[in-house]
Amino acid sequence: MKHPVSLQLSEDWYARLQAAAEQTHRSIESIVVDSLAWLFDAQPDITLQNLPHLTDVALWALVQRPLTYPVETRLRELTALSKLDALTAAEQQELSRLVERYDEYVLLRSRALLLLQERGHPIERDGQPGT
Repeated sequence: MKHPVSLQLSEDWYARLQAAAEQTHRSIESIVVDSLAWLFDAQPDITLQNLPHLTDVALWALVQRPLTYPVETRLRELTALSKLDALTAAEQQELSRLVERYDEYVLLRSRALLLLQERGHPIERDGQPGT
C-alpha cells in the first residue's frame, strides 16, 4: 500500500531533485523514494544494468555505503564458525546467502567506481573521491 506525502522543499532542494531526475530520466518521486530507501537501509533495486542511470551522487552513495552492521557481524560470525567446522546446515545456507550478498555488493561498488571514473571523477586507491 502506498501513501501520498506532500513536502515543502526549498528552491535549492527542488532544483537538485529536478536535475537528478532529468539526468537519470526518472521522476522526482522515484528519486525521493530511492533516497529514502537508502536512508532507511531498504536498498532500492540496484543492478548492474541500471547503474548507468544513477546520478553521480547516487553512485558515490553506493560506493561509500558499507554493509549494514548486522550483515557484516553475522558474516564474520559464520565465517569464524566455518573455520572451526562448526556450522549447522542452516548456518551454512545463511553463510552462502551472505557471501552472495557480499559478492554482489563488491561487484556493484566496483562498477559504480568505474562509472564515476568514466564520468570524469578522479578516484583514489581507497575508492574515495580524488582531489
